[in-house]
Amino acid sequence: MSAPLSVSIRTYQVGFGDCFLLSFAYQDTSEKHVLVDFGTTKLPDDAPKTWMADIADDITKRSGGKLAAVVATHRHQDHISGFAPDAKGKGTGAVIAKLKPDLVLQPWTEDPQALVDATEPPAHTGHTAKGLGSHVRSLAAMQIASAQFVAEARRNNQYLSNIEGRPKGQISFIGEDNIANPDAVRNLMSMGPNEYLYAGQSTALAEALGLEIDVLGPPRVAQYTAVKKQRARDPNEFWQLAAKASEAIDIGEKKRALPLFPDYVRPRADGNFPIDARWLINRARTVRGNQLLELVRNLDSAMN
Repeated sequence: MSAPLSVSIRTYQVGFGDCFLLSFAYQDTSEKHVLVDFGTTKLPDDAPKTWMADIADDITKRSGGKLAAVVATHRHQDHISGFAPDAKGKGTGAVIAKLKPDLVLQPWTEDPQALVDATEPPAHTGHTAKGLGSHVRSLAAMQIASAQFVAEARRNNQYLSNIEGRPKGQISFIGEDNIANPDAVRNLMSMGPNEYLYAGQSTALAEALGLEIDVLGPPRVAQYTAVKKQRARDPNEFWQLAAKASEAIDIGEKKRALPLFPDYVRPRADGNFPIDARWLINRARTVRGNQLLELVRNLDSAMN
């Protein structure tokens, strides 16, 4: 494949999120298109409800109905929510899938073949290798914990809305960004041939585009041993306890969350607290809000 003559980069205004369409032009007047991320957690203030659908339609138009590749950098909602189809199997995710990308590129930690007890990604060259499925399950556990934190923040909004001068809704905003996107994840797995990449790995996209492509990350454990520092279970990591409080971490299944400490659950009071206890209750809930905010910030950092 000859090298392209030029490249155009379109940045779509999805609000709080990312969406880029790279269009490579060749000497024979043909073009190849690569979509990098497609997600949002908050649309622009003046955007209509059809905004994401309008963007998906424009991507279809600009690409001529065909994508050379889709690149999903990681599973945060602001990066991949647009790849999710709706309940009827339509929506923006279905529109992108119809563009039949020749390749779908994701981090190696998303590989569904990854196993529990390994430090390397699965091989795709005919021989068997072990992956890092425990990391994928850690992501799922973080997302469960985030969902629980968001639910609690909403229940106690009057106490958590503006903690220590922080922007209102920050707990919910960061936490929602970490909630799992199972429909988008499944769609990315099925819309085209997948490559799960690590730092320094070669990709078929380079030959397809006629370019040299450097994959910068994520690293394998052998490349960066610090990624091993997060243990599968750690009693000091509260988010892991919160995640385990759910009945299961199966992506896509709706499970009723169990109490974190079931032996200490007491019936709810009728709300008529003694007046001399109200200040203490308010302060305790405010402290709880501070704790939740720090937890979701840590989860947000780990997910990124």
